[in-house]
Amino acid sequence: MKKILVIGMTSTPGGVESFLINYCLNKNMTGIQFDFLCPSENKIAYSEEIETQGNVYYVVPKSKNMLLHKKQLKKFFKTNSKEYIAVWANLNSLMNVDFLKIARRYGIKHIIVHSHNSGNMGGFLQKILHMKNKYFIGKIATEYWACSIGAAKWFYPQNITATIVKNAINVEKYAFDQFKREKIREEYDLDGCKVIGHIGRLHFQKNQSQLLTIMQQLIHADESYRLVLIGSGPDRETLIEETSQKGLEKYVIFAGEQKDIGGWLSAFDVFTFPSRFEGLSIVGLEAQANGIPIVASTKAINDEGLINSNVTRISLDSPIEVWCQSIKLSIKEERCEYSIIKEKFRSKCFDIDAEVEKMSKFFLSLY
Repeated sequence: MKKILVIGMTSTPGGVESFLINYCLNKNMTGIQFDFLCPSENKIAYSEEIETQGNVYYVVPKSKNMLLHKKQLKKFFKTNSKEYIAVWANLNSLMNVDFLKIARRYGIKHIIVHSHNSGNMGGFLQKILHMKNKYFIGKIATEYWACSIGAAKWFYPQNITATIVKNAINVEKYAFDQFKREKIREEYDLDGCKVIGHIGRLHFQKNQSQLLTIMQQLIHADESYRLVLIGSGPDRETLIEETSQKGLEKYVIFAGEQKDIGGWLSAFDVFTFPSRFEGLSIVGLEAQANGIPIVASTKAINDEGLINSNVTRISLDSPIEVWCQSIKLSIKEERCEYSIIKEKFRSKCFDIDAEVEKMSKFFLSLY
């Protein structure tokens, strides 16, 4: 049994968390145990599922206590480093690379850095720290992965060539389900409504404020529109206040974190995705697995992540009227057929079973 130490799981279920669960807990990932090291004061997402197959270790976050953070990291690696063949760090930023330096210092041979983003999610300080560490990462890591070409370009200096690891998913899990559609729409009083759905962390990156502006225009002509926002995050209260200011309380549902993403995608009539930047979006793939018509920014679903024919991509510089018109037209479109979706996911290497086999072979080859 080869043991891999995974870094990057947080307490909030999001794209990186979904990616890790898709790969690490896949039934075909045999001969490998994944343990998780987490700088968090709260239980990580999917902790119960993870602990059926591996271990979860916690250290205090650097933002809470820098000295204690480093002390606990050193203690962990001094005690446990000989157990692991590799550290696999799944990151949105290179702001903090202490754990990678310490892991290497204590003799872990393979240090894998995996980029999951193509832009800065934090403030100015995070940007500066990322840029500083970007040019030293070649002296720390031994393998360089990224979810897309854009994520590789943003994360690594030009002299590093990254391996693209696809954000593959279980396509069947997100397939359209008429029963779940009817159940959710009845529960949330959505029968007879045109439901615009969005799933994502409530954060500047995801740009949910634009959806509120779109809704403000749509309901002027048709009050049957409803916007459902799935997710949590730092912008929740700000978005609720903006909803109130725009007089949209009747038309916007903040549904919080939800486990049955496939069911919610089935309940929506169109999926909207106006992100300012993405690496290669997991939820963009999940929505396409469902077959639902999608209206997205060109930053949200790039060429690498485009699978279905019913995806409309719009520049963030386009007028709101263009977004509104695209949503109106997309709601009238049919969902893509599951058999066609499944074949396209396979051909583009986004079907999880095939991609897990590749990753399993890589980890088993390490020594």
